[in-house]
Amino acid sequence: KLRAHASYTDYQHDEIEGDSVATTFKSKGYDARLELVHNPIADWEGVIGAQYNRQKLNITGEESLMNPNTTEKWSVFGLEHKQIGDFHVELGARADQQKIDIDSTQKDFSDYAISYSGAVNWAFAPDYILSLAASHQERLPLAQELYANGKHFATNTYERGNENLGAEKSNNLELGLHYEADKLDYHVHVYHNWYDSYIYAATTDQHDNFRLVDYTQDKAKFYGLEAETGYQVNEMYKVGLFGDYVRGKIDGANAPRVPAGRLGTKVNAGFADGWTGMAEYYHVFQQDKFVDYEQETQGYNMVNVGLSYAGQYAKGNDYRVYFNANNLLDDQVYSHASFLSNIPQIGRNFSVGVELGF
Repeated sequence: KLRAHASYTDYQHDEIEGDSVATTFKSKGYDARLELVHNPIADWEGVIGAQYNRQKLNITGEESLMNPNTTEKWSVFGLEHKQIGDFHVELGARADQQKIDIDSTQKDFSDYAISYSGAVNWAFAPDYILSLAASHQERLPLAQELYANGKHFATNTYERGNENLGAEKSNNLELGLHYEADKLDYHVHVYHNWYDSYIYAATTDQHDNFRLVDYTQDKAKFYGLEAETGYQVNEMYKVGLFGDYVRGKIDGANAPRVPAGRLGTKVNAGFADGWTGMAEYYHVFQQDKFVDYEQETQGYNMVNVGLSYAGQYAKGNDYRVYFNANNLLDDQVYSHASFLSNIPQIGRNFSVGVELGF
């Protein structure tokens, strides 16, 4: 089977101050992807493909972070899998070549990245799967990370890029345990990522609430766990628990803007005649592991509910109407992952919507 995808995006927005345009942001991009799904070869099944991306970015005015630039990326990739007794084996690889032309005296960027991965899922007992995934990942820097040099009021920062950045490289391990029975299921994952050249935005100075941010590269490691469990009480209701935690270190010190741990519970309901509902509560814990120019972020409680109805307005054409109510407690929500971690996020809010399929 041969699959092809292509897209074209032409985007512009103006940032208005008073009656005049302060900044104009323009982005024009192309994306093309070709995939070949092949017949089994020695019981290996999978897909090979190629992708091309091109983006031209032009920011003018007061918040012109960087000069006009064009990013082009060419990629080839493959993903294969095979069942060997109780073991399901997956292998993947990707190669990227990226070029960024900058309309300034700064040097253009040209580099390549190679990533590869392997995973084994072992069905060692009825309803149980033990999974192990290992990968080497390489990410090429973005134009903003290389060439930024200007004010960014959305994050209250002055950003400075680093044209000498290279590919970000990491080695990653993830171990998972999965159990799925008729009524009960649970999943637990632990992971560890070692970065040889982690790219991040480091705050190097601050005046009041305005930050100087420098993009830099360093050794880092991130590790954590994710877990969830669910129980099907009856045909209508399923209850569950979930939680996650991540810890980040850069050269032995805390990594910036790492979110706090989270623990919660949820209920999913499937009513008759296309009606479904959801209710969840979770607590985000206080984040007291921070770096210079950061501060402790308090924890908060979040309660969200939702109700939706799905049906058909014609044969083969689906629709869904939904209503969501978020942060019903109207709690003070602070995001440690944000540069503006001392500014509360949105309070109690409601949304309604309609989705149509055709």
